[in-house]
Amino acid sequence: MLFPHDSTGSPNISRALASVIQGLALHDACDPPSNRPQYTHYTNEATRIDRIYITAPLTQRKTGITTLIAPFSDHLAVVLRLIYHQQTFLSTNRGWRMNTSLVKDKTFRETLKLQMNNWRRTMHTFPTKTMWWE
Repeated sequence: MLFPHDSTGSPNISRALASVIQGLALHDACDPPSNRPQYTHYTNEATRIDRIYITAPLTQRKTGITTLIAPFSDHLAVVLRLIYHQQTFLSTNRGWRMNTSLVKDKTFRETLKLQMNNWRRTMHTFPTKTMWWE
């Protein structure tokens, strides 16, 4: 969580998450907080831990965001709607491709390496690697 109002109980504020969001210039896709918080996880308390972060250009393409009930889960699904501009060129390869310009960006590489090292340091606090990853 990033802010105390993201939980009805004792919030677990993540400085690492805040650092990544700031370092990559990401924005919370959720609309600004209203009088009624939008919680996404319910147990004995309610928290807003399921989020979508987007870049500034994508904020201009956002048409809406909502939550839906996810069967067999105590989390709500967060659904982001964006305007899609279809490109007019034909592609022979329809597979996914990574934006390689990120790999060429020294600041991005250094930030990612720093964050991965920080996350790896917490691995020993989890019973399994799978739980650490999630």
